[in-house]
Amino acid sequence: MEKLKIGNSQLYYLTSETIFKDKLLAIQKRVNKHQFQVFNYIRTCIDLVIY
Repeated sequence: MEKLKIGNSQLYYLTSETIFKDKLLAIQKRVNKHQFQVFNYIRTCIDLVIY
């Protein structure tokens, strides 16, 4: 694994980044509805401050 890491560090990085993104997506899907409501609330507050 260490040789592979040194030889294909870019590939290793891309692979771990993809795995990380997949995990993030899974978490995001789980809390998506709640997160969206919070995001809308924050956006409304920001809009009120701007206007």
